[in-house]
Amino acid sequence: MSTLNTDFRQVAGRYFASTLSDLVTLFSISFSQTLFKGALLDVQDADALRKACLLATEGVPDAVWDDSAWGWVTDYQTMTRRFVTDTFGHLPAQDQAAFMQWLDNGLGRESPFEFPRKFWIDAMIWASRAGEFPERADALLQVITPEQLGFARQICTDVLQARADPAFHDAAAAMCKQPPDATDLFQMTKFHIIFPDDDTDADAYEDYAPDPFLTLGAIRNGNILRRHLAPIVAKGNPFEWDALDRMVQTYVATDPGVQDYQQDDARQTEAYALCNLYRWPRDA
Repeated sequence: MSTLNTDFRQVAGRYFASTLSDLVTLFSISFSQTLFKGALLDVQDADALRKACLLATEGVPDAVWDDSAWGWVTDYQTMTRRFVTDTFGHLPAQDQAAFMQWLDNGLGRESPFEFPRKFWIDAMIWASRAGEFPERADALLQVITPEQLGFARQICTDVLQARADPAFHDAAAAMCKQPPDATDLFQMTKFHIIFPDDDTDADAYEDYAPDPFLTLGAIRNGNILRRHLAPIVAKGNPFEWDALDRMVQTYVATDPGVQDYQQDDARQTEAYALCNLYRWPRDA
């Protein structure tokens, strides 16, 4: 087994099988490729990815309604196992590496990075509204300078604007209006993937296919955060590092809900440190 395949299995193992199967079913539909750019998934051969996903779903039983689950369920274990251990290897090596990196930068449910990355984004939302809530600004100004607060809030604004980019959401809504070809129709019927056809509600896709889109959105958020933090890590400027690290630590310390995920202050500080948030290049 190649090192690339071994690494991908480790990365994929940080996600629930049902989460990965959401991506497999979504990416088996041809017009899902219109979402790749906005989701920061940079693969050169999108058709090869679709074929790999289609192969992973072959022979999997049709989705069935489960009253206890309040929804449609399928054999996601088989589908995910096939994709991870077999059909993913059909992609060109460059695209395998790109997809694995994209997945690794997301919010894997079994990943040690999940909650730190999630709360970095939450902290940015919290800090971005410090102008509306003086107590937040006061708490931050106890640990960083006014200049650092200004820098941190600008980074927060940049990340949140990227998350809210209407181009991505418009592409998702437009995707739902595309007439499916025969293969797409088969997949959508087999796995009960229903998209709205009501032009009056551009955001309705989130209600019709919540799991695949929520999964895609979470991985996209992780990649957006990394893209904005990477230049800061590369520069290694203590002024910028301290501003962001202390902003997040202040949020973590002041939000009661965060404490449910922590064991002790030392571990909390270490887990949420910028240097540990992603697998940064060693020379960064």
